[in-house]
Amino acid sequence: GVNISGGWDPTFATCDPSTYVTVLDGGGSAVALSQSATFTNKTTISGLTMKTGKNTNTTCNGGCVSLLGGVILDNCKVTGGSANQGAGVYITGASTISNSTVSGNTSTTHGAGIYLNAGASAINCISEDTAASTKTGGIHVNGYATTHRSLVRGKQTAAHRARTTV
Repeated sequence: GVNISGGWDPTFATCDPSTYVTVLDGGGSAVALSQSATFTNKTTISGLTMKTGKNTNTTCNGGCVSLLGGVILDNCKVTGGSANQGAGVYITGASTISNSTVSGNTSTTHGAGIYLNAGASAINCISEDTAASTKTGGIHVNGYATTHRSLVRGKQTAAHRARTTV
């Protein structure tokens, strides 16, 4: 397990992600944070802003963030992503997104904000101002994934809004 945290001042004495912003930027052409294999030991990623991630591969998911398992994504901001599914955040396996805001993401199918798949969870999250071409805009839950105390708000453009889970 590895812990990755952003939001530190130059001396590493104070951690405040809203003041000392640490950005992973996909530049509109790459996924900002992508996990290539499931982690055996729990890894925590916190205090980061991931933005303008893009995944053009229609068989892969996750525009800004793509997690496969064994990760806790905490106190992060994710914005401006685009992908087939999970334009902001795509999570499958035993991973969690918590205390995070996901906004302004666009998917070609569903889960424009957050896509949770098989064992994934969202806790205390906000998904806002997303657009999905055919299905859920805010938070899409597939399989045995769960949401707790999460909020979908703002513009949620999608053909099937009823499938957005809060």
